[in-house]
This record gives sequence, structure tokens and C-alpha cells, in this order.
Amino acid sequence: VPIEVPMPEDWVEGRFNFIEFKPPRLANVHGGGLPHIRLDRVLEFLLGDKF
Repeated sequence: VPIEVPMPEDWVEGRFNFIEFKPPRLANVHGGGLPHIRLDRVLEFLLGDKF
């Protein structure tokens, strides 16, 4: 985090490398939900013997 606000010319010199973060576009979703990625199995594996 910079100590002070960068000058306008700092934004165009390539001083910052912002990574674009957005979910990928899904084909053939048509109002449906996202595909199931089995987080229930992950939670069972990680926490199953703790409770």
C-alpha cells in the first residue's frame, strides 16, 4: 500500500500490475446455477472427524 496517493502519471507508466479477477463465462447455463464442485465432500474430509 503506497504511503501517499500516486500521481496521475504513475497510473499510465505500468507501475501497477492489476490482475483481472472474475469468474469465467459458462456456456449453456441459461439461468441455471453453477456446476456442483462437491464442497460437501471437501468439508467432510476436512472436518468430518472433528465433530
